[in-house]
Amino acid sequence: MSHSGSRYPRELRARGPRMTAARLSPRGLAAATAAFSIWGLFPVYLHPLSGVPALQVIAHRVTWGCLFIFGWMLLRGELATLPLR
Repeated sequence: MSHSGSRYPRELRARGPRMTAARLSPRGLAAATAAFSIWGLFPVYLHPLSGVPALQVIAHRVTWGCLFIFGWMLLRGELATLPLR
């Protein structure tokens, strides 16, 4: 070992801030719980859609996704930042 106690020579050691241990945050835990719940309930949503044409499902997802993003940006006041080309 070197004098500094590191196993690696100085030129091979990472520069910059050191990584710290992960901490549980309530926000992260809520996001993970929501993601796993949505993933688990996804088949319940898809089963009734088996008789609907794929193009219609895609069209609805795109349309509702765009409307949701538009509404979200409207609520946050971010529509003014979009270029008007």
